Amino acid sequence: MKNISLLILLLLLSTSYAEAQFERKFTFDVGVGYSIPNGEALREDNVPYFYSNLLGGISFMAQAKYNFSSKIAVGLKVDYSGFSYWYDPRSVNINNDSYESFMNVINVGPIVRYRILNGKFSPFIVAGAGIGIYNGERASTNIVINDFFPAGPDEAYASIDYVIFREPGIIIQNNIQFSGSLGLGLELDVSQSVGVFILGSYNYINSINDETLRQNILYPTISAGVNLNFIKSKTF
Repeated sequence: MKNISLLILLLLLSTSYAEAQFERKFTFDVGVGYSIPNGEALREDNVPYFYSNLLGGISFMAQAKYNFSSKIAVGLKVDYSGFSYWYDPRSVNINNDSYESFMNVINVGPIVRYRILNGKFSPFIVAGAGIGIYNGERASTNIVINDFFPAGPDEAYASIDYVIFREPGIIIQNNIQFSGSLGLGLELDVSQSVGVFILGSYNYINSINDETLRQNILYPTISAGVNLNFIKSKTF
């Protein structure tokens, strides 16, 4: 009985040692998520911004990383977020025309990821910088604004209960600017080759000098996906 127990122990130790000799060198991540535009709704002249009044949209991401160690990895990422359905925050009666809008945002650049803990469940931090590419369009629309010039009860003139603005259309051609991102996530190792993750990130594109947007592109993203380890190397 002792010999059997000793043999089982040796087998377990040898299996653990063999697994410990392998490090995951290359990892490929793919994921899908949801992004929400962020920023002030109105300019100082009470004109609504285009970007920050878009509704949230779906996002896709892909990352290829080289793992220098069990904690540190560097790589390249590509992510896409598509926003649509622009609305005017001043309006009380949004019509169908105001929804005929879209904006595409792509980020490409290097990233650095740091695993805070090693284990089956691993929280991590990821940061990146690169270029942001964006374009978009909004159709012209009629916006109804109530109480545009309300008059007091003792005033001699009548108030203007509402006005209708004709918002002109907007076209944003392909533009390229500096971008950055910072995120916090959690990874679960399903096996040596496959894992799953969730990631919350905040993204930035320096577009404030764009004559049409007049604001930076800011958006948080929540995403989930899988990571695949294709190549492993033996270490001693």
